[in-house]
Amino acid sequence: MLRNILRIIILFTAFIIQTTFHETLAIGQIAPNLLLILVCCMGFISGRRVGIYTGFFCGLLLDIFFGYENIMGLSAFCFMYLGYINGSYHEIFFTDDICIPLILTTLSDLAYNFLFYCATFLLRGKLDFILYFKKIIFPEMIYTAVITVLLFRGLQVIHEKLEKYERRGGESRVKGISRDYT
Repeated sequence: MLRNILRIIILFTAFIIQTTFHETLAIGQIAPNLLLILVCCMGFISGRRVGIYTGFFCGLLLDIFFGYENIMGLSAFCFMYLGYINGSYHEIFFTDDICIPLILTTLSDLAYNFLFYCATFLLRGKLDFILYFKKIIFPEMIYTAVITVLLFRGLQVIHEKLEKYERRGGESRVKGISRDYT
């Protein structure tokens, strides 16, 4: 229960920071995609299920407040699958290493921006992908990767503290029950 409440608080905090302080965080009109970082890191740390739910709700928030070109559900769909893919690596790799989440987040940002380009520009006949890659995708990938290094450690610490708290709470409840019956 506490874990889900904290996830919701982190999700809304990241959404508010990304949307409210967009101009403050931006370097040369490029800002990091905090919600994508959150989806990738939460999926990698906690698994597929958490990645899917976090991705769906992050994308849904973006679609509701900033529906791009009347394409409702594009961000929710993309984020949900990116959360699933990143969550698939939860069982394969250790979460202590920063390299794998960094690579996964960078590739996820590339995939999201490519799908976004296809849905919003390519379908309207704007075919200059190289310019879009140079001006938007590549700088955002780099900036998002730098911010991932900072946020991943924080999310990892929160996850570990919650696990310790849940184990300690679970053990004390079990001990309390066994004392009552002996």
